[in-house]
Amino acid sequence: MFDMELQRRIRERKTPLALVLDPEAERLSEKLRKNFIDMFGDTPMAQAEALRYHGTGLLDAAAGKLPAVVLQGETYLSCGMMGADVLANLISAAHAKGLYVILDMNTGAAARWADSGADGITVCPYGGSDCLNAGEMLPIAAVRTADSSGGQVQNLLAGDRALWLTVAEQMARRGAALSVATGYSLDVKDVRRVCPNAFLLLPDCDGENALPAFDELGHGALLTDSTLQYAADPAAAIEERIRELKQWVTVV
Repeated sequence: MFDMELQRRIRERKTPLALVLDPEAERLSEKLRKNFIDMFGDTPMAQAEALRYHGTGLLDAAAGKLPAVVLQGETYLSCGMMGADVLANLISAAHAKGLYVILDMNTGAAARWADSGADGITVCPYGGSDCLNAGEMLPIAAVRTADSSGGQVQNLLAGDRALWLTVAEQMARRGAALSVATGYSLDVKDVRRVCPNAFLLLPDCDGENALPAFDELGHGALLTDSTLQYAADPAAAIEERIRELKQWVTVV
């Protein structure tokens, strides 16, 4: 399921780069956290409102520069109902700013999030193809993850290749995009060889190692950057990251 709308946004912004919102509370500025603790006490509401303020500012910085944002659902849902409200608000705000929204849930039941308003959702493919029932959202199968123990399963041999590559092939045949967490060009070459037409999401992968994912027009993949959310000047950091990526990938 090659998502033409996502590729259109990438072409429009001339960069295959997405902002990631997965903030760790302790890495937010002390001043920001204190402001909301002073207002609401040391409560889940204070944490949720700090995340709302933080995320809204980053979406402002990304607007008009980046094609997409990846929202890590569990980060917000850990704050309970207030966090769920913040997540819904950020999805709406991202759409208002012209950003394609990917909800990062790595779920086996994507249909439960059909009303979230997101454009795409990450799913866990290791329970079978039912995870791809995502309604109108683009299912993005997380065939290789960055979990420290993920390789215990994902790197098992399945015939002449690693299991994650076999799963990638099966998911791509069923129309899914693929999320491949790797910093190695050989992994990217392998998945592109096995799945030549699949759209790839490459979390925190640099342009040099991601290069085999793209065709001659700079199409076919989206990189994410989780460091931008902690930048002192997010707008400047985004512009610098875009410049760096253009040294490797030119989108036409």
